[in-house]
Amino acid sequence: MIKNKKGQGALEYLLLIGGAVLIAVIVIALLVGMGGQSRDSAKDQADKASKATDIPQPASITSITPVANSCTPNSDGNIILDWAPLATGGTYNLRAYDYTGEKDLNVTIGSNTDGKLDASVLHQENIMISGDDFAACENTYWIEVVTTKNNQSVASAKTKFNW
Repeated sequence: MIKNKKGQGALEYLLLIGGAVLIAVIVIALLVGMGGQSRDSAKDQADKASKATDIPQPASITSITPVANSCTPNSDGNIILDWAPLATGGTYNLRAYDYTGEKDLNVTIGSNTDGKLDASVLHQENIMISGDDFAACENTYWIEVVTTKNNQSVASAKTKFNW
């Protein structure tokens, strides 16, 4: 009987080792199978990122600060616009709307009169809005930055400010 017990212990030991090896083989097979899938999904993600750089991304307006005492009826008013592009490349134009939201305001940015923003500077613009375009102070106005790239345009969210 003593020999039978020694044999039973050895058999149990071999079964435990065999079970551990079987589990290890299954885990390795699963990891190898998943490796091919993650490589494919990484390539898909890279393709999506590449395509995303070809389309314009809307800029983000972080703050609008009216210059103190710059708003008087039928005169020019100044604001400071802080903004940031979300991608590189393209051109940036500024649109300003009066409180009715129906007409563009005549916008001057620095010495540039065409409403284009320069993305190579610190993204802080001193903007003058012509007095002919707004009749009274303390009204509501909106500003948005339009990004154009590869003949496609996208506008930032309209940001409201009051003088």
